[in-house]
Amino acid sequence: MPRRPRYTIKAMEELARQLSFASSQAHLRQMIAAEDLLSELEPARTYPIDYVIFRITGYRSDLESGDTLLLGEALARNLLVFIQQLSELVDLRPDSRPGGAWTMEQLADRLGVSSKSIQRYRGRGLVCHYIKFPDGRSLGCFEESLQGFSVDNMELLERASAFTRVGEEEQERIIAAAGSLPELETIGIHGASVELSSRFERSIETIRNILRRHDMQAASPLFPPQASDRERAGRLLDRCWSISRRLDRVAARLGEPVPILRRIQAVRQARVLRRIHLNWIDPPTLSMEDSEKVILSSPGIGDSEELPYSTTDMHLLLEQLKRESRASIPSEWDEDALLAGRNLLMRRASEAIGLLDPYDPSIRTLDRIQSDLRWAILVKKRLIQSLLPQALLRIEQVHGGSLEGLPEDPLSTIINRTVGMISSHVDGFDSRRVGSRFSLEASKQQTLLARSMDYALNRAFARDPLLLRSGLASARPAGSRFIVDDILGNVDHFQHMVLPPVPCLQCVDDLQSDHAMLLRRRYGLGGMRPRTAEELAREHARRLDSMLAELEQAHIALRRCHRDTTTSA
Repeated sequence: MPRRPRYTIKAMEELARQLSFASSQAHLRQMIAAEDLLSELEPARTYPIDYVIFRITGYRSDLESGDTLLLGEALARNLLVFIQQLSELVDLRPDSRPGGAWTMEQLADRLGVSSKSIQRYRGRGLVCHYIKFPDGRSLGCFEESLQGFSVDNMELLERASAFTRVGEEEQERIIAAAGSLPELETIGIHGASVELSSRFERSIETIRNILRRHDMQAASPLFPPQASDRERAGRLLDRCWSISRRLDRVAARLGEPVPILRRIQAVRQARVLRRIHLNWIDPPTLSMEDSEKVILSSPGIGDSEELPYSTTDMHLLLEQLKRESRASIPSEWDEDALLAGRNLLMRRASEAIGLLDPYDPSIRTLDRIQSDLRWAILVKKRLIQSLLPQALLRIEQVHGGSLEGLPEDPLSTIINRTVGMISSHVDGFDSRRVGSRFSLEASKQQTLLARSMDYALNRAFARDPLLLRSGLASARPAGSRFIVDDILGNVDHFQHMVLPPVPCLQCVDDLQSDHAMLLRRRYGLGGMRPRTAEELAREHARRLDSMLAELEQAHIALRRCHRDTTTSA
């Protein structure tokens, strides 16, 4: 069953939610209007959200949408989701439109391509609807929608249909040829696939799949049973990763080549990423020409100096924060640029996740998504660090005195809670909504984000006067120590999916210099922004597969170091 696509533009998702209560006739009109708008979009052009809402509903929006602009390419993908969602709410039948309709299986046969190709075509603009076929409602495509897609993608369809599918007769010849190979049990399914691929002019993966399907159905399999099932292999990969086993050794145990195991890892990583729900604010600046290049090249977004907040002495940290205050923040840490960078990275990652092929995701694309999410985490940490000194000063005003006299445990609890409040505020901050509330003639030492954070803290304490007192009464477990990485270690709900645990990362400095430098650049430690494996390969003048192997060695060294440190402690 095809995977349901997701919205990447919050305004479109909200519009669909509001329209879900309309009548069936209204849904049909809105769906047709959305299809008309989709046919007119230009990928590089921007469209005001008010215009989009008017085109679909016929009404002017009363929402506070401001000057939100939507890039045509991103809007098109969201309109495809919108149309498909509305089609579930109306009564569509194959004869509802001229030319009839095709099921997904029929469409694949009609075009002479695989179901995976149809999935990719949906991401490229093929309009699909939920249609009541004779055997039940399912996702399908009207002939007129197919014709419209064919006009714009003629070369793509011709190239895809040029690949011939493996017929039953050819499959039987492949299976017979595999059975006649000498030393079949010795070379295994991979060796047989390599041998037969050149003979039949088919890919190794195609031959392998044919042989696997045969062995699953045959009473006498060609190859002895082995742990090659992808789910089982994936679980074994996870286990070997946790105990620091090299991938080539896992490959030897499973009888699979390393590239196949990397693909299995990619499928599991894509499955994890699709479960992440990302939020971001989409200001007009993100839709301007070259906005991505300009924003991400801002000095505070990329490599920058790291704030020296690292101590096991809670009171020393507080003294440092109070002494340095906002003057300690690097001058290039412009909060407007940091916010724009955070939102851009979150949006870019979300859109890329929505386009992932669930069955064969690109390893490079996965790496870029994970790198963008790590980068977004780093930018958020910088925002929190820039706001933390002022927030603590505000808490001292509410407390009615210095926090220096507090014991270490409640002091660390207060800072933890303050960081949590700042983190939530950064996630929901939208300068367009709060700009009118705060005067721009305020002190140069206080940005719009800082002023709104100050206001939010005041409101929090006004609503709950016991908030600070509950922090004073809290305590950390007996014998535990505080370091700032405990607070800034986990600032996003998806962090554990793209970064090793904080205690593990703290062992980076104990590694040999080449491994330590590689992991710092990989994960964005020590003030550096995160790098993809492709970027690291270019920086070190290495091939990508060589860099992936070196990263694997560095990860194994890191986990072993953490394991040894934990054991000795």
